[in-house]
Amino acid sequence: MILSLLAFALAAQPVPSSAPEVATAPKEKKICRSEVDTGTRVNRRRTCATKQQWEERRQEQIDSMAVDRSRAERSAPCTSLPCR
Repeated sequence: MILSLLAFALAAQPVPSSAPEVATAPKEKKICRSEVDTGTRVNRRRTCATKQQWEERRQEQIDSMAVDRSRAERSAPCTSLPCR
């Protein structure tokens, strides 16, 4: 009986894995900024994001401004001669 309990206890122990454990990535630090809502000087909004998220947001804004500028140039009236 003791032998069967010993065998049961050994079978219940976790088997060590030969694969290395995957280390979890540490949480990225959040950067919080206070932003003013358009149309008001009083209402502010606090936005928190990682450095990478802020960079992506900045790049999206730059791309959006480039598209707007391109559209404005195509729709602007001709002010110099010869007009294309």
